[in-house]
Amino acid sequence: MSTMIVNDRPLPMGFEDLEPFVAEWALPLNMARYTKRVNSTMDELNSFYAAIEPRAEEALRLLDTYSIAEIEGPEARLMHLLLMLIDVSLAVEVYRMPALPLSPAPQRYAVTMDNMFFN
Repeated sequence: MSTMIVNDRPLPMGFEDLEPFVAEWALPLNMARYTKRVNSTMDELNSFYAAIEPRAEEALRLLDTYSIAEIEGPEARLMHLLLMLIDVSLAVEVYRMPALPLSPAPQRYAVTMDNMFFN
């Protein structure tokens, strides 16, 4: 278990190249991530994916040094980028579009246990 130092950095040291994505893409709630994906263009999704995906394993290695209860601040924002990557990867790798034509509109999509384990 690692001791985490919470600071005002957007992301942990070594992930500065991903900081431009934090404000728009490091969303803590599942519904917010779904809404962001379906309201984004494929160019936006592809740009996010191209930046984050190559760093995912390194980010996971860092986050694995903490218990889920310890993750906050910069590490939480990095985790939120990885969670967003999961949503975006469906659009980029599988659907090849932000949302499937018959998928529910974001306002009709109900998440009942968002943030059950982490913020």
